[in-house]
Amino acid sequence: MKAGEKEKVSALRLLLSSIKNEQIRAGSELDEESFLKLVRKSIKQCKDSADQYRKGERVELAEKEEREAEILDGYLPPAVDED
Repeated sequence: MKAGEKEKVSALRLLLSSIKNEQIRAGSELDEESFLKLVRKSIKQCKDSADQYRKGERVELAEKEEREAEILDGYLPPAVDED
């Protein structure tokens, strides 16, 4: 498995875990809106972690978290421009 795929697998495992935990908490399947909220929350967590790693001078870990956030961002619908 290539390094890029390892990061993708890691990011998706994190997201899948969050989804399962939320399904258990809610007692039902997630709708699309709840799924998108979880993806946004996971992206925010990755970015927050990256900030903390940068403050702790752990650049390699910060870059990993930022790449995971980019991977998760691919699961959000494209933003609509309001011109």
